[in-house]
Amino acid sequence: MRIADALADGRLVVGWRADGAGGAARRLLADMLAPQGWPGDLAHDDLGAPVSPWLAERGLAVSLSSSGGMAACALLRGGQVGVDVEAVDRAIDMTGVAEDRFDPSSAAWIAAASPDERPDRFFRSWTLLEAGLKALGTGFAVEPAGLKLLPSGLAGAEPPGLAWSVAQPDCGSGWRLSAVALLAARPALMAGPVID
Repeated sequence: MRIADALADGRLVVGWRADGAGGAARRLLADMLAPQGWPGDLAHDDLGAPVSPWLAERGLAVSLSSSGGMAACALLRGGQVGVDVEAVDRAIDMTGVAEDRFDPSSAAWIAAASPDERPDRFFRSWTLLEAGLKALGTGFAVEPAGLKLLPSGLAGAEPPGLAWSVAQPDCGSGWRLSAVALLAARPALMAGPVID
């Protein structure tokens, strides 16, 4: 299915590819939207969210992320969207960060994991939280109050009349990716790597 058709059908479109150079997520977006004639007009608001008059005129929301040589992009028509990709090889205090940033049940789920399982649980939760905060339009500028992480998605904090929809596609060994949509109806998913 073409990206334009997927967006017209109300699907959450998620793309990713390995690209370690600066501006990788923006290039990914440009490649995804080249067939639709996107002029490349991209700026960022005060919280760092991407903004494009061309996309806004078409009712498209966009979110970008990059980490450890992987870039990701999510697009959605008629809703709010967030995406986050993280390299899972970083040495951080996963239990401490989880206790500080996640709801208590999610932090306990991560703390209870074996050392081999903990990185996957942590980065699955972290990317989900960050993508959710991007979809809400706040990022980490505000505390994620009311946003509850679940192993299968998110709960709480959604604006009235909207529902969470989550995709966590496999983007390869060494990375964890989450894309989140907030809209009135749950979208179907079109996800895949973008090949040059």
